[in-house]
Amino acid sequence: MTIGFILKIKRAETPFYRWLKSSIKAFWAVEIPVFNLLVPLWKVVAWLRGIWSELWLRLCVVVYRGPLFRSACESVGKRLYLELLPNINGHTHIRIGDDVRISGALSIVSGRVLDHPELIVGNRVFLGHQVALCVSRGIVIEDDVLVAAQCYIADNDNHPTDMESRIQGMPPRPEGIRSVRICRGAWIGRCSHILKGVTIGEGAIVAAGSVVVKDVPPFTVVAGNPARVVKELER
Repeated sequence: MTIGFILKIKRAETPFYRWLKSSIKAFWAVEIPVFNLLVPLWKVVAWLRGIWSELWLRLCVVVYRGPLFRSACESVGKRLYLELLPNINGHTHIRIGDDVRISGALSIVSGRVLDHPELIVGNRVFLGHQVALCVSRGIVIEDDVLVAAQCYIADNDNHPTDMESRIQGMPPRPEGIRSVRICRGAWIGRCSHILKGVTIGEGAIVAAGSVVVKDVPPFTVVAGNPARVVKELER
């Protein structure tokens, strides 16, 4: 009965329901006037809210998220910056360098084929919000690499290419799992995909939204799907 009543309001079937719908809209649009004399007060409130949010975030990281993440890693260097607790699913051996910044959510997912998948993150690496790392053999991210938000890096296809094997729920074959390496100073643009067996050369740039399926030469810019070299950079 409640659902039917709500639908009648949404459809405005009769004058009464049209009035009720407009009244609800008007209620949600109600605002309290902000007088000029109170503007400084609201600015102070906004500033205090920002300070409180930042302090609460740091407290959560210091006493809970940081220790929990470190306990899930083989080693973690100095001055790790976290915002949210990374989501670690599986048995990847994780090694983190110094001055690494993990901004927002990070997912690290292990494959089930090999016993010792390994993730190595070098010094001064930045990992943006909603970066996903799928590790079945190995992913190496060298020093000073920037990985922008919503990037996906995987050393495997997650499923076998053979249809019958997929139907049976089989994992990829070990020979189809190939490590990924992102070399020093590379920059991976937002929403890019780095797929198995790829090496991103030193100082290279992967443009936003690219899908990289083969090695990227050092000090080049690649873009597109599949990614191709579009520019040479100065060394």
